[in-house]
Amino acid sequence: MTFNIAFSEVTVTIGNVSVDGYTEDIVVPITVSNPNESVGGFQFDVITMPTIINISDVSSVNENDFSADFNIFDDGTARVVFYSNTGEGIPAGSDEVVLNLHYNGMDVLSALVDLEGFNLTVSDADGDVIAGNIVDGSVTIGNVVFFSSDIPDTGDVLEQVSVDISIQNSGLVGGVQFDMYDTPNYLDVINLTTTTRTEGFQIDFNELDNGATRVLLYSPDNQNIASGSGPIANMEMVVHDNAYNSNVGVNFENITITDDIGGSYWVAGVDSGTVTVTPGYIEEPHNLQAQDGMDAQVLLSWDPPYGPIPSDFSEDFEEGVLPEDWITTTNSAQGWFITQDGSSAFWTVPSHTWYMCSNDDMADDDGSVDYLITPGLNVSGAQNITLNFASYYDGAYGQTAHVLVSTDGVNFTEVVTLEPSPEWVMETVDLSEFAGLPNLHVVFHSNDNGAWASGWAVDDVFITFAAREIDRLVHYELTELGQWALTAPKDEVMSRFGGGLPHNLKVDLSQPFLTENRPVELDAFKVYRSLNSSTGFQEIAEVGANTTSYLDEDVVNSTTYYYYVTAIYPDGSESGPTGTVSATPVEW
Repeated sequence: MTFNIAFSEVTVTIGNVSVDGYTEDIVVPITVSNPNESVGGFQFDVITMPTIINISDVSSVNENDFSADFNIFDDGTARVVFYSNTGEGIPAGSDEVVLNLHYNGMDVLSALVDLEGFNLTVSDADGDVIAGNIVDGSVTIGNVVFFSSDIPDTGDVLEQVSVDISIQNSGLVGGVQFDMYDTPNYLDVINLTTTTRTEGFQIDFNELDNGATRVLLYSPDNQNIASGSGPIANMEMVVHDNAYNSNVGVNFENITITDDIGGSYWVAGVDSGTVTVTPGYIEEPHNLQAQDGMDAQVLLSWDPPYGPIPSDFSEDFEEGVLPEDWITTTNSAQGWFITQDGSSAFWTVPSHTWYMCSNDDMADDDGSVDYLITPGLNVSGAQNITLNFASYYDGAYGQTAHVLVSTDGVNFTEVVTLEPSPEWVMETVDLSEFAGLPNLHVVFHSNDNGAWASGWAVDDVFITFAAREIDRLVHYELTELGQWALTAPKDEVMSRFGGGLPHNLKVDLSQPFLTENRPVELDAFKVYRSLNSSTGFQEIAEVGANTTSYLDEDVVNSTTYYYYVTAIYPDGSESGPTGTVSATPVEW
């Protein structure tokens, strides 16, 4: 079958109507505008969104000359057909209602229903298809309510912020209930107060299992909120101490608004609120290390910000003395000691500010029972216990490193044996199986296994009772020579490299690992350098957010350089610096 198509625009418009609640016959007019061509008939599909009312009938305005019919598909879509009984059609130049759709709303108190039209086909009086478009309509049943929080606020970490909760209602409101959740989760609700519109009302709120806050606004004396618009409550919140610079969405769901006799209004629109956190939580990079003793270059590497971590117990050893209540035991003349440089002839520790170190290469005696023991921790109320610490342990010459626990500081239970790494890394150990104990010591056991071995260095210990794991980040892969040096007999390494193995031969400097999965959004890192440990620092490089190393080749041998690194956040904010490290390049 062939259709002739004439290019004359016809507009079919579905009307917008408002009716009372529980209206049995809702009449929606259909208007046809055909400026240039007569219309013999048309057909279209229409669906209600949401589908809470159904089409019950269609009727032609001029039943003598035109007829109408409909049928309903399985998905609730109604197909409406309108056609001429006489063959004359709707005259050109018309703009009038020609058809009514009838919907049954007898069970609906309040709603806003969209009527979406599609699949329009229009023909002229001769039966030729002509171009047309359809305009959607709507049905407003009863008094609908609009819910919003449209006045933003701004605050920093640990500051109090607030947003107004507003409704626009054309009928009396007896009560309101809703759930609030924020994205990202940076806010805690601490109080809600009424406004002049809700004077005499009471507000209760509680936190749900899913983290949302449920709010109930009601009148003990059966008062009502008068019709109108404006705030009905003010919600006060505090910004988390780990909130980053961001716009936090204050979102609402599960909203119920009742009338004066307990019927539920249709909530026709919901607008979320916004709290801007600025400058927010800004964390510096960590574990900056500078490789000493390279020829005409200094290699820097660091870890990106970890993200917020509750540090229930922490020790960074920056006082330069063994912290109070920490214990060391040993059979060695050396044992664990605090230092800024624990290196020796055949075991080099990359720079890491102050740290604890056990160096069997330096002592060359019984280093099999070198224990570093934390103070006792009461974990009787904990469910999760996570140990995090910075570690330099390369496993050279048969050295091993173990994490143990103890309840008395004397008897030990091994938890894990560390895997070697060619650089400082963050290690995470799950100690949750020991939760519930009133006195838990964490023990670092450095063991030379009866040989003249190497050692182990530990820094930045923190123990949290929240489930939080930090990635173990390695910046460079060992070369074949570097792998050989860690596993070969010590006398063989000494015979081949009497002055020690140069670092640039030990690791593959040409292929650094990129940090692709960062827990914190960053734009870049900045590297600063000075000839003085405390003043005169100048920026020497900016590298991408996925790069956590830098090779400084603009150096002079036998000169000591000092470095720190900062992080640049997406809004341009710059973090504080890492700890300052130093390195002295030398000629090989």
